[in-house]
Amino acid sequence: MTSPEQPSSDPPETLALLRDAFDLAWPKLRPEQQTDVGKKALEAVVKRVAKQGETDPLELSARAVKVLTGLT
Repeated sequence: MTSPEQPSSDPPETLALLRDAFDLAWPKLRPEQQTDVGKKALEAVVKRVAKQGETDPLELSARAVKVLTGLT
């Protein structure tokens, strides 16, 4: 989820969790949200929800999608 220009200090297992959640959430976004801006927004929301303690990639992705689609 981080670009080569932005190295992450997160442990590999955290990065894997974030990547898995992102990959699960991305196809659930509306087509108009699947843009570069939408990608950055999804990354930010996934990270924010993970920082709240969520460790299940399915739940993490579902919560991120709800935030981005305005269902919360």
